[in-house]
Amino acid sequence: MAHSLGSVATYEALWAYPHLKVDLLITLGSPLALPHAVFDRLEPAPVNGRGRRPPGVKQWVNLADPGDLVAIPPGGVEATFDGVDTDRSGSVAIHTFDFHLVANYLASPRVADLLGPGLA
Repeated sequence: MAHSLGSVATYEALWAYPHLKVDLLITLGSPLALPHAVFDRLEPAPVNGRGRRPPGVKQWVNLADPGDLVAIPPGGVEATFDGVDTDRSGSVAIHTFDFHLVANYLASPRVADLLGPGLA
């Protein structure tokens, strides 16, 4: 599970170490799709305007509050990355005012639902 800039570091680390096997990657409030500031600077670089799921990741779920300004553009990570299994950008309200705080993402029932099968 990775939040905000941590999702960028995690994405690049998983590409740098493709032998690592990850059953479920959850990105929360991720700026991965943010043009110019993040997306265009990723390693490996996107190809034909598309990023890809890291090779060792079995399933990728992205979650972002509709008010989270870090997790833009609208349409979420799925709009610019291939291999995102589920993208809940803009469809899950995390908090009324503090959209981007990791504590609020972690307190969300939606995140608990995503983790449930992995914890069982």
